[in-house]
Amino acid sequence: MKRLQKNSIFLVLIVVASGCNTLYNSRVISIDIMEPARVKLPEGYKNLAVRYNNVNVSWNPNTAVYYVDGEEMIDSTNLDSMASHIYFDLFVETLKEQQFFDSIQEIEAADYSKTLIVDTLSKPEINFSDSTVELKDYINEIGAHILASEIKKTNPSPKEVYKKKYLNSKFGLYSQKEISAIADSTSADVLFSFDHFFTENGIAYFVYNFTANEAVKVHYSWTAYDLKQKKLGFHFSKTDTIYWSHSASKTEAMKKIPPRRDAVLNAADIAGTNTAKFLVPHWSTVQRMYYVSGNTEIKPTQELVKQGKWLEAAKVWKANVNSPNKNIAAKCKFNMAVACEMNDQLDAALGWAVESYHVFGEKNEIHAANCRDYIRILSQRKLDVSLLEKQFSSME
Repeated sequence: MKRLQKNSIFLVLIVVASGCNTLYNSRVISIDIMEPARVKLPEGYKNLAVRYNNVNVSWNPNTAVYYVDGEEMIDSTNLDSMASHIYFDLFVETLKEQQFFDSIQEIEAADYSKTLIVDTLSKPEINFSDSTVELKDYINEIGAHILASEIKKTNPSPKEVYKKKYLNSKFGLYSQKEISAIADSTSADVLFSFDHFFTENGIAYFVYNFTANEAVKVHYSWTAYDLKQKKLGFHFSKTDTIYWSHSASKTEAMKKIPPRRDAVLNAADIAGTNTAKFLVPHWSTVQRMYYVSGNTEIKPTQELVKQGKWLEAAKVWKANVNSPNKNIAAKCKFNMAVACEMNDQLDAALGWAVESYHVFGEKNEIHAANCRDYIRILSQRKLDVSLLEKQFSSME
């Protein structure tokens, strides 16, 4: 199948901003880079099953509260339920866009609308003073208990109860029989189960800076099951916070920030995308700074960069890295680092960034800070590339 190439040339998108000071004029560009997943899946796990399994789907008085200028309000529309479906849909869509798995199968959603979740789990008793006890022996129990604590935070209790669902100490919302049935009925190696979701949000106007602020916190919990081994793999819970802000008179500012419904649904969309990118290698848009100059030799490189002609621009910069004008030399060495990154030459990029720093050392605080920041970014990118190679090789 078509895979994202881990050694692809980075794509220059657009020049998005500019800035300058007395000594150093600069521009900022947006580029696409690939970032690794932040979780590790077992080697050879190429086929995925996903399931909407959200237990907090009924209207819940504990999560229906929101605030407008400090006043408590109650949502009667069960907006969280709608947001949870948008979150899940964007999660699945983003996973498919990344083309990391060979197949992604969406299995039938669970319906907990008239189900009472019964927490029968107590805190796991783990004594690591015993040298024979290892964390891996308790990973299933820990994952199930974390899920239980997340569900307990909101304590959903539907008005009508048709059945009770008892949490399993090793499988959370599933039983071993249910996990075995999913493993046997699908071609999947791993199941991502979307188990819990709720939002918190509020709007406030601050007189001291004449600004209206709106925030939506999206809380979500997932459990991953190893379908080959038929056991709980890992559990993770995260919170994404999305903000909106507008400065004006109170009446005007409150009109400019999005209505609560739009804000919650949009936040769910963003959080769903973020979750998928947390789990698999993905493309991200980041910014990079490079120097510009009014020098007659250097100035033409601005247009070359706009056109994405980094190799041609690099020829000009390299010809001037030993200029007797230290400002020109420092700028050209820094820009050579950027050009090398654009061509996946990260070791060379680090070398040029270090050389650029040493032109002035700490004598020029602005340039020193620029170099330190870029050296840190390049060092992290080297680690990320190494991790990406492992993640892609594990899928071969």
